[in-house]
Amino acid sequence: MNEPVSFLGTHGPALGFPEDLAESNGAVRLMHAVLDAVTWVGAPLLPFGRTGGPSAGVPVLATLYTFALARGWYCADEIAARMESDGCLRYLGRGVQPDAGMLRSFRRRHGGTIARALARVVATSSIATESVDISVHLIEAGRRLQAAIEADSYALDL
Repeated sequence: MNEPVSFLGTHGPALGFPEDLAESNGAVRLMHAVLDAVTWVGAPLLPFGRTGGPSAGVPVLATLYTFALARGWYCADEIAARMESDGCLRYLGRGVQPDAGMLRSFRRRHGGTIARALARVVATSSIATESVDISVHLIEAGRRLQAAIEADSYALDL
């Protein structure tokens, strides 16, 4: 069940948002914003995993991926490596340590969920939330998701 993801202008500029959305309010507040956003999006309460590999709930993986993209961590290899050292990722993972392959597979199948949650996080992190059209938040979320796709493609080419 691949979710279609399409955004106009995903190759545009960063629209003035910091690459790491934790810069303005800190990682813990960003973590809470991500938890709220994934709940708001209504990620399906289903298990996700590869045949013969570990599994995790869709909401947990959506939370991990959304937090990572909000921090500016795009490559699945980097996200998987940071699972060991970043306290927020460990907390959000609830004991799950997905490898890069699982993260890439999850992003491909649930990109729409990640993008919607990320757009909400961008909106709540924006200083000018009331004066900025929601499409700007969607474009920024799409830009970050596209950066993740490109980072993973590049990493797999090496």
